[in-house]
Amino acid sequence: MDDPVLTHVLTFLLGETPDHKLKDVHLKGRHIGDDGVRILVDALINCHSSKVQTLNLISNSMSAAGALSLSSILRSTHVPSLTKLQLQQNHIGPNGAVFLADALKDGHCNLRHLHLKGCGVGVQGATALAEGLASPHCILQDLRLESNNLGDEGIRHIAQALWSNRNDQLYNLELKGNGIGPKGAIEIAEKCLQSNNTAMESLGLSDNSIGESGFAAMASA
Repeated sequence: MDDPVLTHVLTFLLGETPDHKLKDVHLKGRHIGDDGVRILVDALINCHSSKVQTLNLISNSMSAAGALSLSSILRSTHVPSLTKLQLQQNHIGPNGAVFLADALKDGHCNLRHLHLKGCGVGVQGATALAEGLASPHCILQDLRLESNNLGDEGIRHIAQALWSNRNDQLYNLELKGNGIGPKGAIEIAEKCLQSNNTAMESLGLSDNSIGESGFAAMASA
């Protein structure tokens, strides 16, 4: 990260103010990169009384390495208040999704909201996230995966995970623009909407080609 002022601010706010009450960190579009994320995570770890609930890191030139840093803080006991992570428009790729999925499986992770629009998750990443969702430790309520090229195969894994996890709390699932066809739509309808195992209240499927059979499955759910 080539922004010394931002580095100083992060270190001061999160590392040198022992009783700070900062709850939301908004760094959208600052392009802090993986190094900046690491500095942020280190500051959170060193701040023993952190109250941070939200990290907004939208459009910050972050890769899988940044996701790995964030995964470490989610799996620790340093910031139990952290419940919302906004990572839209960072190309963390499938590997980054794997790191975040590992955190969802951890009993120390208190994340409720995970926003990953346009992060290059793909089928491999969706498969990993599905494993996280299926974990009894996962307490995620809001998952946004718009524009990640998940396709029917990725959706099948996610739908199966939500159906199999009887402790599921996910009420909002956003899947706009993921190349989902009729097969994927039917999987979602059967596993997420017709099943008593899910708490689904809101499902976003715009900009997908689910076809007549997909619409019919949704309508009958």
